[in-house]
Amino acid sequence: MKLRNGFPIAASDASVLALMAGCCSCTGSYTTQLELWPPTPDASSSSTIAALAGYDAALVEEEPSSPMTPVARVDDAGAAVAAVEAGPASQPHAAMDASIGAGGYKVPEAGADSATHQAPDAGPPKPHALTVVVTTIDDGQGYSPANVGAIWIAQSSGAFVKTLQEWGKTRIDHLILWNSATKAAGVSRNTVDAITGATGYSFGTHVVYWNFTDTSEKIVPDGAYRVYFETADYNVAGPNTFVDFTKGPTAATFTFPDTPSFTDLKLVLSP
Repeated sequence: MKLRNGFPIAASDASVLALMAGCCSCTGSYTTQLELWPPTPDASSSSTIAALAGYDAALVEEEPSSPMTPVARVDDAGAAVAAVEAGPASQPHAAMDASIGAGGYKVPEAGADSATHQAPDAGPPKPHALTVVVTTIDDGQGYSPANVGAIWIAQSSGAFVKTLQEWGKTRIDHLILWNSATKAAGVSRNTVDAITGATGYSFGTHVVYWNFTDTSEKIVPDGAYRVYFETADYNVAGPNTFVDFTKGPTAATFTFPDTPSFTDLKLVLSP
């Protein structure tokens, strides 16, 4: 439909005009006619010729428009010919930001992270214990920032020793690795002496302690061990990682490289 002054409106709005005409007095007059929207271009206009034939707009005394995607025209023989606009081809999206690394994670500029990032203050290490510090990072899955997680000690083989922290009740099943490890050890979902809680509603820093005992509260021998970390914020297995350390009679501090999901990893051994 078109108003008398030339402005188009959608055909579905014709009923609105009819209603207006029946209930109100209007000084203007309107003529209704069925038309395609947008209107069919006038084949005789210079702008249409330029668009269909791929001519330089300057030749038909029109202002140049921004680069367009290639269009097709029909030559005298009726064959379709591609008319490619001048100008450089667009680059692939992946090449538009060289700071995006593998896996889609933002790669920080050299030196930028060390200049601005500060490790969390975990306070003094606990005597006669292993102090474990980690910051969990939001991976943006379905229920984020809500998340469940677990931190536990294992032997160097990966065999479960003791849970240090577990958060999550309703969606505890999504801690795939922790569930598997505790079940394989015959102590499914064991949390003796552990810090436990409901689903977390933010990611952040965790500081937990191991008193060098197992689920029977017996001191374990010195040797090689691991600390495992796992989080989940959707109905699938979430990110996990582990770090190795050696339990011995000498105090030691261990630091580890950041991963996309776990940063500020530090262990402080205080025998």
